[in-house]
Amino acid sequence: MPSRLRHFLRPWNIPEALAPGLRALNRVTKAHHRTTDHLVHYLGHHTVFYPHRFFPDGFGPYEIAKRFKDEIKTAQRCRPPIGRINPTLSHPQLAQSGVVFQEGSFLSTIDDTRLLPAASQQALFEMVSPKGWTTLKHKTALVLLPGMGEFHYRRRREAVALPLAQEHGIASVILEGPFYGQRKPEGQRASKLRQLTDLLVLGRATIEEARSLLCWLREECGADTVVVAGCSMGGLHAAMTGAMMPQPVGIVSHIAPPSAYHPFCHGPMLFSSVDKAKLAAEVNAQQDSSLVECMADYMSVTDISRFPTPVQPDATVVTVGNQDEYVPASAVDAWRRVCNRWQGAKLRLLDVGHVTGILVEREPYREAIIEVVQTLKASQQSEALSSEL
Repeated sequence: MPSRLRHFLRPWNIPEALAPGLRALNRVTKAHHRTTDHLVHYLGHHTVFYPHRFFPDGFGPYEIAKRFKDEIKTAQRCRPPIGRINPTLSHPQLAQSGVVFQEGSFLSTIDDTRLLPAASQQALFEMVSPKGWTTLKHKTALVLLPGMGEFHYRRRREAVALPLAQEHGIASVILEGPFYGQRKPEGQRASKLRQLTDLLVLGRATIEEARSLLCWLREECGADTVVVAGCSMGGLHAAMTGAMMPQPVGIVSHIAPPSAYHPFCHGPMLFSSVDKAKLAAEVNAQQDSSLVECMADYMSVTDISRFPTPVQPDATVVTVGNQDEYVPASAVDAWRRVCNRWQGAKLRLLDVGHVTGILVEREPYREAIIEVVQTLKASQQSEALSSEL
């Protein structure tokens, strides 16, 4: 297959290219949201284009899942210390748009880097900031986390980082996720993680690296307002990261599931994309229901309801697509229970699918980020006034 055609047929590239037309359809129908989810799933798992499945090497060691469960229980009482970083930074490059670009790297701050494959142990990021940001008295910074299978920085740079830098003076750090992009391990086919425990390690590493970046932005770069945000799996990881921070942090969880088991176990799209034969053979599961129970047990550590309440929960916005075919409808109730516990957190239902909510209807995502920034700044101003009295 010609490389240009293969590039176009990458599942997420088609709706991105057709975004103006898909947006125009909103005036006459909502059906295209679900149709787009099905199209992307079909291309992403078609035996001709992408014949491989998630978890072809099975579940992986249950000890990893148990270890992470125990650590989350401890975090409910006392959040773990944050790994401090001193990133290696490239020379700043000023673009004609008035935006400064820098690339950075640091050793992953997951507590045991041996859990990561060698290719993933070095964390990589791109920083996008408005010209003169470093000299501002009050700085706002954002950490953008990757979605499932998201490679490199381009989409987050174009959809979020550049508009926020140019229009709102906000700097963004775009993290390259472990197991993907430049951090993809040898032997892994595209986004298809080899073991189920890779998904858990990926999440834990992303959370710890994001916490380290938020701390670095606050303590070393002088940002007094910091936010963590992401779409899909990145949105779940953003909520986890914010919940694990000991200081007020804005959280935007956009078109995200409340756990990994919601889409993988209860969503027909991703459940059909796992190597069920391999997984079932490991646990002697004769029926899908038995396999789902085992997968959900491993993935229960990814349930956001297990995490502590953020220090400032009202600086949280969660969005869910009511036309989403990847994340099941039960996710709405799960998020509602979390937001009820996180006093002041906002849950918003959007007329979008999973793919269109991320690639086509991008304004609500940026608006949610600005909203939590304003919430944090209002709290800071109120505290400043109180201290003067």
